[in-house]
Amino acid sequence: MKKSLFAFCLFIFSYSAFSQNAIQNMITADSLKSGNYKDVFTSFFQLAFQNLSGDEKSFNFQSNPFAVMLKGNENLEVDTNWYKYRHLRNLNFIVGLNADSNFKIQGFNFGVNYALVNKRDLTVSKLFFQQANQLKGQQLANKFAESFAKIRRTIPISQESDFRNRFKNESEAFLNADDNNTFNSFSDDVRAYILSHISALEMPELFTLINQYGDVSLNDLCYQDIELLKQEFLMKPLWVIGVQGASRGSDFSIQSLEFNTNFLTGIGNLSQPRFLTYELEANAHLSIKRDSLNINSTHLDRSVFDLSALVNASFRPDRKQSIAELKLGLSYKNVFSGLYVWEQKQEFNIDSELRFRVFNDIWVPLLLSYNLEQNRFFVGMNLSYNFISLFKNKY
Repeated sequence: MKKSLFAFCLFIFSYSAFSQNAIQNMITADSLKSGNYKDVFTSFFQLAFQNLSGDEKSFNFQSNPFAVMLKGNENLEVDTNWYKYRHLRNLNFIVGLNADSNFKIQGFNFGVNYALVNKRDLTVSKLFFQQANQLKGQQLANKFAESFAKIRRTIPISQESDFRNRFKNESEAFLNADDNNTFNSFSDDVRAYILSHISALEMPELFTLINQYGDVSLNDLCYQDIELLKQEFLMKPLWVIGVQGASRGSDFSIQSLEFNTNFLTGIGNLSQPRFLTYELEANAHLSIKRDSLNINSTHLDRSVFDLSALVNASFRPDRKQSIAELKLGLSYKNVFSGLYVWEQKQEFNIDSELRFRVFNDIWVPLLLSYNLEQNRFFVGMNLSYNFISLFKNKY
């Protein structure tokens, strides 16, 4: 059985390595997302080991249908398809294996989540692009692009192809902010050609821009502001609903059904880069299970309702990427049916979660829960790996 778990892991990792450059033209800003956000809803792929310190462990693979489609067909990588398939991108599916304390396979699990409200999706947000185009740096970038296009059209066909290619490549590198290129980084003959055509084409705005920003890259002027705008949008409301089923035992019959809803929204003013960012998380969860203590039971006769409200703090030393997170809150539990003799029908807990980014895309969450009625602590540990580093991100 351990070989089965290893084979499943190997298959998922091998699949993730295929077509690594599929996402080159999409504004994802995944590096700015909190680890907490990625656990609630993933844009690409995630592997997660859950309850590693407990008796009932699970290994899950989570993705969305469009990400899988894009792996097999890079031709889908155009902006119109991101909007066309937005409903598929708002759907997450989950498949996984369950194991006991000795990592012996005990069953499987499956589920789907759907984002009813997703204000964080930058690829289809008209408001994001409207605000991005209003940024001073973006307006300057647009003016440079228009001016370079006009000048490029003046290059005679008889001009040697090497010069035309260098003009194209150097202007594109400048506009894409490659290596923080400035106008003064252009080759001498290309820069001279541009300056000689400013007056002929009556482009005083370009002359002003070059004089004012000749030693400044577009990365300094534009893309830092866009990163901040992305971070602001990635804290907007997200509401997800879902259902998940699981089996445990030799007969692989369904042992539980779980219905859940999760809501995230940022807290505070994000108009400036911040060392600490906060988001509010509210969760509701209904679990219907087979009573594991009644071996003769064939019905899902135990139902438990959980409700929680928490605040997640993300630590961002560079004012961009979260490297550690601390979540604190309260949870309420009500056993509707199937109450055990040692249980209380209702209980309140203080919950906390400390999450570390071990590598760029690997998070280790440590969970700690304190039962106010029983005066007891419960400790857990998870591990999650997001496939973001497998994609070349231009932004």
